[in-house]
Amino acid sequence: RSGLFAAWASVAGLNAVCGILIWAMLVKDFRFAYVAQYSSRLLPWYYSLSAFWVGQSGSLLLWAWFLGLLALTYRFWPRREASRLRETAFALLMAYFCFLIAVMAFGADPMEPSLTVPQEGEGLSPSLQHPAMLIHPPVVFLGFAAWSVPFALALAALVSGQLDAKWIRESRPWALL
Repeated sequence: RSGLFAAWASVAGLNAVCGILIWAMLVKDFRFAYVAQYSSRLLPWYYSLSAFWVGQSGSLLLWAWFLGLLALTYRFWPRREASRLRETAFALLMAYFCFLIAVMAFGADPMEPSLTVPQEGEGLSPSLQHPAMLIHPPVVFLGFAAWSVPFALALAALVSGQLDAKWIRESRPWALL
């Protein structure tokens, strides 16, 4: 139970972080270094939204957010019978989630404050101001996160020694996603 509570709490915290950073991008709050680096007052709102995942730390944040949501979805997905394999795979997914959070916390913090608050941000590179930037990166990171479920199931099957076809059947919908 404490593991599930920790999973819910960490994903809820990451939801809050994503919400704050998206709001900061939309209102051009340059107190965040990430917003000052990738947004400007002249940038339309939809490109400000796409600036959320343009930089390394924003991409990691989006990836971790998708992974956390999909891990919880996987954990509570309707199932026919209780499976020890599911619990192990969920633990592996949450370990991966924690790894992404640790990379952000120690190497690429999207919530890092600006040392001096600029009046205007640097803006988004003109080559990234394209409608495909609204779709392409989120789909890619959703794919990375979705493929984590079959990987976690395969690893859980190897660790537990349950090398029958059960893990393949359980991972099939996630692989198709």
